[in-house]
Amino acid sequence: MRKTEVLEAWVEQRCAAADGLQSIGPTLYVGDRPVACWLDRADETGAQIVLYALRLGRPWLHSHIKEAVSAVRGTSLRVPCPLPSPTLVQHAENINYLVGAWQECIVATARSPRYAWGHYQSSQHRSALAKLYAWAFDLPEPKPNVSREELSRARRNAIAGRRESRVAAPSRDIQRALWRSGRDLRHVYLGPVMLRLSSDGQTIETSEGEKVAISTVPVAWLWGLACDCRQQQCPLIWRIVSERPRIGRWAVQRVGADGSMQVGCHSLSFAEIARLAVTLNLR
Repeated sequence: MRKTEVLEAWVEQRCAAADGLQSIGPTLYVGDRPVACWLDRADETGAQIVLYALRLGRPWLHSHIKEAVSAVRGTSLRVPCPLPSPTLVQHAENINYLVGAWQECIVATARSPRYAWGHYQSSQHRSALAKLYAWAFDLPEPKPNVSREELSRARRNAIAGRRESRVAAPSRDIQRALWRSGRDLRHVYLGPVMLRLSSDGQTIETSEGEKVAISTVPVAWLWGLACDCRQQQCPLIWRIVSERPRIGRWAVQRVGADGSMQVGCHSLSFAEIARLAVTLNLR
């Protein structure tokens, strides 16, 4: 077994081992040291939370873990003690690290207007990570140890340093139309995910190259769920990961108030779901 296969097993929370790397359930080990673990919790978008260590012991492992988490649209938190059930001391060490990173970004924003907008965005991200960790373990919401004056100066610098840039994406209408007609365009980025039926009508295919047999998908139930959330303008998010409905090897993370869905790494618009429902003659 290769090391990449151990990482694949860890993403799916299966047991596997190779070359000193071991996956046991939600936890990944280098030797006998835990270096990463999945939590049975998700953030507000439905992305499952993963903790991984500041020092992994393998130079290549950091990028591989990031790629694995990104592939399933997870939310990663780097902490000193990446354990599914940390002790109080370990919790304190993790929180102190996350809040410390948050404070450093605030101080950098307050120091000068130059690059302040980037530092401010980083501080907002760090703030969200620290609060997410606290929520995941039912801990009090953390706060940075900075003065009001420093916070005020950071806000002023961020506003002064903000620069907006917009890059127009090239039109992909032709490529998208070709894919819908049955063309294989797996090496072309087609923009937002599309769905279609295979030529034999037995498989649902995505424009990102994934396939799932219709027989394994509760299509009528999912279509009804999307319509209900859209009609009531109320999102549905499974924040307890183990309770999520599954479609093949993917889990449904959330249904948006607009009827859209996040299924594994796929963001599906209501229009795309509705298009498939019409093809399947769903009511």
